[in-house]
Amino acid sequence: MEIHSLFWENNDPIFYEYHKKIMNKFDINVQYHKKTISPGEWMNDVINNCKEEVLGFIDIDCVITNKKIINECQNYIIKCKSIIGIAQVSNHIKPQNHIFVGPGFFFINVDTWKKLGRPSFKARKNKLKNFFRKKFDVAEGVCYKFEKYNIKYKAFYPSFYQLEADNYNLHNYGKYGIGTFYEEGIYHLFESRKPNNINCFKKKCIDILNNKFSTADMYNCKKI
Repeated sequence: MEIHSLFWENNDPIFYEYHKKIMNKFDINVQYHKKTISPGEWMNDVINNCKEEVLGFIDIDCVITNKKIINECQNYIIKCKSIIGIAQVSNHIKPQNHIFVGPGFFFINVDTWKKLGRPSFKARKNKLKNFFRKKFDVAEGVCYKFEKYNIKYKAFYPSFYQLEADNYNLHNYGKYGIGTFYEEGIYHLFESRKPNNINCFKKKCIDILNNKFSTADMYNCKKI
């Protein structure tokens, strides 16, 4: 298994620092890439050079709260030859209700990806040349390809979040937001480029390192 994480050269160093500390705590080997490149293009480069059956992408502002979640993902990929990761909806792209596995925490079977023609992880944006083509976000096009061939994949759903955010609706499931926790053991900040969100990430990372992670100060994703 290979796990990769990208951080841009202008990212706050806190993200790399705490991401690495937490992955070391759980003895998870991550290959870090420090470069300023579009996420979809970077993911294409990584998977095209991957030598393993199981490939994982974990955003630099996404960490785990236990090691079991990584083992679960690896086992699922080997058994089902598919995709597993966190649920996401591109609320800025029609139909705005397509729940797929987002690039923040995304594990995939490389052999299956190859058999499907190596679909691109890059987003297909709303440009004139794409007027009659389906639009999608980063990694969403890969999920559409798996769906086209009726290959089932698994998405982890959010349970709590720290701060409200615009258009963070997971279709008919509920809301998520800045600092979202997925029950199985994944914490994803989202919108890490905004300085005001950095403290949310740092606080939760310190709690994880001290075995004190809690959702007591967070909003319930399914509460109306």
